[in-house]
Amino acid sequence: AIMVVVSIFHTASVFATARQWVK
Repeated sequence: AIMVVVSIFHTASVFATARQWVK
């Protein structure tokens, strides 16, 4: 279960970074 939480958190962080990059 922890792995899933970490994966989601990591994905969210990467998505946020990508969004800033696009901007």
